[in-house]
Amino acid sequence: MRIRLAVYHVTRKIREVVQTRILQVNVGRQRYPLGTVPAVNLYPLWSYFIYSLSYQDNYLAYVDKDEYFTILALRAYNSLQYQIHLRGYTDGEIRGHFEITPEEDWREHKDGTTMREIPEPDLSLIATAIQKYK
Repeated sequence: MRIRLAVYHVTRKIREVVQTRILQVNVGRQRYPLGTVPAVNLYPLWSYFIYSLSYQDNYLAYVDKDEYFTILALRAYNSLQYQIHLRGYTDGEIRGHFEITPEEDWREHKDGTTMREIPEPDLSLIATAIQKYK
């Protein structure tokens, strides 16, 4: 498992260089804070999301400053493909949102017009996971 996270961190550095030096985009922390865990529990929380709740690493997302992980889970909503996108930060904060996938509509995804709070029952599952690692 730690090898998988190491690979993620290498790809994160590549994404960060492309984002900041080539695309010249700097993204701050997005809306929708979900809670915090002690920083030492970020790896176990990431592991729980990946292996118990079937999230996957998001290798193509923009990189936020101090980001420790970015993961997603796909959901069908109104016959369209949406994603739950979670980010964990080195200070232990967890943020997340619900939005259309870039594969479904890349313009809406890029513009963030469908971004909103994570709906139930997923929000409760996430809150339970965060509480478990507090």
